[in-house]
Amino acid sequence: MESFQRIEALLKPEGRLLGQPGNSRRVRMLPGGLEAATELFEKLAEPGGKKLVADYPGTLVEIPGVGRVGLRPVSVSGPPTIDVRVSGIGIDEIKFPQEA
Repeated sequence: MESFQRIEALLKPEGRLLGQPGNSRRVRMLPGGLEAATELFEKLAEPGGKKLVADYPGTLVEIPGVGRVGLRPVSVSGPPTIDVRVSGIGIDEIKFPQEA
């Protein structure tokens, strides 16, 4: 479960969900645009192998025994978004609006 603990430490530092609440309780907001989204995605996806999915509009990675994380450079609502499909984390999406 080392991969889960690493992901949990990244997404719930000190036991608190990363970033600020978004438009629902399972959406989090972090500033920084695509650069910040890519940096966090690379840390989350580190142990997984890239899994190309034809209907996923970005890069989706399977983390063995843990779940999936995906990076969409552009989302329906606009900002880059990391999709989190990991049980027990409490986050479905992390959105990265560009700082003003």
